[in-house]
Amino acid sequence: MQTGEVLRREVFNLLDAAKGGRLKKLKEVNQYVEGNIFKSVENVNLEMVVAYKKDGVKHHFLDDYDTKASISQK
Repeated sequence: MQTGEVLRREVFNLLDAAKGGRLKKLKEVNQYVEGNIFKSVENVNLEMVVAYKKDGVKHHFLDDYDTKASISQK
């Protein structure tokens, strides 16, 4: 098993524990749920996300909304 696969399974197990075992129940119904969870966070356009945390700093879309709005109106 490759290192990335081991890490992915470990993260899945941690998420599952935090969710009270619901993810394993989903996996019984959909064998691809683990991969789907990880694929859902790839290629995210941060300009379309309401808020995110980077380097411990929370960024919100309203932080620079006025600047972007004024640029697009020109």
